[in-house]
Amino acid sequence: MHVLLVIGHSKHSKGAKNLRHKNRLNEYDLNSKIAPLLRSSIIAAGHKCTIITGNSVRQKVSKVNTYNADIMVSLHLNAFKGYNKDAHGCEVLIQKGDLSSGILASVLLEKFSNVISTNRGVKQRTKRKRGGLILCATNATIRVLAEPLFIDGTEGLMMLDADFTDNIAMLYAEGILEYIERMC
Repeated sequence: MHVLLVIGHSKHSKGAKNLRHKNRLNEYDLNSKIAPLLRSSIIAAGHKCTIITGNSVRQKVSKVNTYNADIMVSLHLNAFKGYNKDAHGCEVLIQKGDLSSGILASVLLEKFSNVISTNRGVKQRTKRKRGGLILCATNATIRVLAEPLFIDGTEGLMMLDADFTDNIAMLYAEGILEYIERMC
């Protein structure tokens, strides 16, 4: 299997952030640390894995479409308008009606829910809704956009310790590899 890991946002537009954390953590930098750890786990399990970055969603879509990948996971973190201590939970977005991707989304949510208090569920998206373009315009067979936690919530803040990237990478790897095992 060939897995693409798309790092959400870019060096110039870093996405969600937690202004209360001492290091002012942001979505792009955290996912840039998670992706190589996740890639190593996928490769160690005998699969091909490529990390995709870019300055815009359209640029990432173009890069994704140069591969004939089996799975694409767009790595994100959720936020509620920059600061909301009560925002919490995990969710995974899929293209509207894409039940095959919904299976991977459900497996990832099961893994994330082991450490995140609220499973906000699988959310279906059209091209015009948040997260829809990367899901609807790419040619990977299975496509999900994962948001394992709210970076700006109290629960998220408590999880953003030194082990965060290792732990989230492990949850992603467990979910992706379990999905591959189930489907093969």
